[in-house]
Amino acid sequence: VVLTGSEPIRQNIGPMIFALLRGGYKVGIETNGTLFRSNIPWSRIMVVCSPKTPKIHPDLFPHIDALKYVIEAGHVDPTDGLPSKTLGGLPPAKPPFRGSPVVGQIPIYIQPMDEQDPEQNRKHIDTAVEVVTRWNYLLCLQTQKLIGLQ
Repeated sequence: VVLTGSEPIRQNIGPMIFALLRGGYKVGIETNGTLFRSNIPWSRIMVVCSPKTPKIHPDLFPHIDALKYVIEAGHVDPTDGLPSKTLGGLPPAKPPFRGSPVVGQIPIYIQPMDEQDPEQNRKHIDTAVEVVTRWNYLLCLQTQKLIGLQ
């Protein structure tokens, strides 16, 4: 079970996570990294951080299993291949290293932005492919969108 959409950590999801784990489910969270709740069993879940602001909450960083960045054509930092800005115009938090696909064992996924405009989306996909090819990151696609399951 993956908890995602908006920012799941804004809600008191700790009790639900414990119930899912007791039920035998594997649990993951996709978060923008700005919040932390102490009642979440971080060591028992998968955490994907998709930074949308310049900083990740310091208590969350040790629990991050993967980083995911949304790439927009024309807004790629030439020093590391990561976004130079997010949807809000701010630069996203970046790993504490340059030019390597992992911090220890933390993979970095690159996902092309979806603007629901085929021409713009093609530019974002091409940019994402260039980034993963050059920087050895991992490509992450929203398959449901590519095959028309909106």
